[in-house]
Amino acid sequence: MKKYRVGVVGVGAVGMEMIRVLRQRDFPCAEIRILARSAREENIDGEIFHVVTASADTLRGLDFAFFAGTEGGKGASQQLGW
Repeated sequence: MKKYRVGVVGVGAVGMEMIRVLRQRDFPCAEIRILARSAREENIDGEIFHVVTASADTLRGLDFAFFAGTEGGKGASQQLGW
């Protein structure tokens, strides 16, 4: 089965829940890349994720990107989505 490179933009409550669901449902992920306003590490259910700053460059190479951040004109989906 093919495995996908998945991005989750936003690491608040909704973004964390998206990551949990991907794990719980055994979605075939080769990589889960978390993107946010600032780079840092996040502990989600005991797993450490390296969060990268969201930009067009850090989205490159992903098969899917799920946006869980602030919406409106300044939201990530408006600024980085297509």
